[in-house]
Amino acid sequence: MQRGVLIVSLALLAVGSVLAGGKRVTVHVEGVVCPFCTFNLEKRIKTLEGAAEPLRWQASIEKGISSFEWKEDVPVDALKIREEIRRAGFTADRVEVALGGTRAPAARSEVVVALEALSCEQCSPGVLQSVAGLPGVVRIAVDFDARRMRILFAGAAAETALIRNTLESAGYVVVAAESSALPDAAGRP
Repeated sequence: MQRGVLIVSLALLAVGSVLAGGKRVTVHVEGVVCPFCTFNLEKRIKTLEGAAEPLRWQASIEKGISSFEWKEDVPVDALKIREEIRRAGFTADRVEVALGGTRAPAARSEVVVALEALSCEQCSPGVLQSVAGLPGVVRIAVDFDARRMRILFAGAAAETALIRNTLESAGYVVVAAESSALPDAAGRP
């Protein structure tokens, strides 16, 4: 059964930990129980237009996670990835995208945005692209059921007015936007 929550995370990485020529996509998949399942899933993903060659497939049956490389010049389409996973007989809970590397710097602040009309997964590419270019964005998580977006920043968060204007310029109605500092590894805000 597919869940109504799709979390797509964009991780922007520090210089020096760059992948050779692409993006790393990690998919949290329900129903993968054996190596044959992962092989079947890998075959389906290879058919997608943006799948890199070589795919550099990695899977953890225990954790229910599969990851692979995506072509740098092809936008990641979470809907197509989820559909291909469904065709393979599985359910994708989350699709995470790391742009240019594998690790994100520790987030230091976040903004939670409530949107009026974020009701379907087709909104995913537009709402993500609208804020992905803001300075300092580390990760973006979208919860379609709650109509909320959580944006994590590597340093100070962008002004909520800038985020509101960016989203409204893209055609979304912002109900509320709240900014907060996050503690660092030592527990300091």
